[in-house]
Amino acid sequence: MRHRNHRFRLGRVSEHRTAMLRNMLVALFRHERIETTEAKAKAVRGLADHMVTLAKRESLHARRQALSMMPDTEVVRRLFDQIGARYADRHGGYTRIIHAGVRATRASSTPASAAATAPPSSTSSSSIVPRRRPTARARRARRRKGRARARARRRPRAEASGRRRRRPPPRARSYRRSLSSPVASRPQRVTSETRSSVAARRVQNSRTMAVKNASAAAGFMASIFSSVAR
Repeated sequence: MRHRNHRFRLGRVSEHRTAMLRNMLVALFRHERIETTEAKAKAVRGLADHMVTLAKRESLHARRQALSMMPDTEVVRRLFDQIGARYADRHGGYTRIIHAGVRATRASSTPASAAATAPPSSTSSSSIVPRRRPTARARRARRRKGRARARARRRPRAEASGRRRRRPPPRARSYRRSLSSPVASRPQRVTSETRSSVAARRVQNSRTMAVKNASAAAGFMASIFSSVAR
C-alpha cells in the first residue's frame, strides 16, 4: 500500500504545486534553461520529458494535451515546431540537471540549486551528478586557508601605513602545564642557609600576627568598657 507515499509534495497543496510546475514548464521551454532547487528540478523533469514526447507525435490531440498543461500558445508552437524536431532520434532523456551551487542566503539547510536544461540533439544523453557537501574537516581547512589569506592581505597594508602590528596577549600557563614543565619538575637544592632563613621568616611572621591580634583585642575591650561607662 502506498499510504502517504508521495514523491514530490514540495511543501505545497496540490493546486499550488500544479500551478508552480506549469509555470516552470513554460519558463523551461521558453528559455530552455531555468535555475531552481534540486527537488523542484527533479519534480519538473518528468513533465518536461512528457511534453517533448507529445511534441514528437505532431497531432492535434497532442497539441491540445500540451496546451492543457502549458497555457501558452507561443511556447507550445515552439515546442512542436523546433524542440520536437530536435529530439526526433532520441528516446527519452530530454532534460538534464546540472548542479549550480548552493544558495548563499541559507547555505546550511537549502538544497542545492540546479538548472534543468535541454541538451543538444545527439545519440547519447549526459547527466551530471550533484556534488556532495564537503566534510567538516574540509570546511575547517578551507576556513583556515581563508583566514591565512586575509592575514597575508592585511600585513602589507599595515607595513605601508607604518602601523606596528599588535601582538596578542600571552596565554596564561595552566597548572597542569606548569607541573609538567621541566623547570618545575627539576628538584631544588636545599641548603642550611635556606633552611635558617625560612625558619627566621616564619618566626617573624608569627610575632607580627601576635602583635596584631593583641592590639585588636585591646581595642575591642576598650570599646566594650566605654559603652558600659556610658
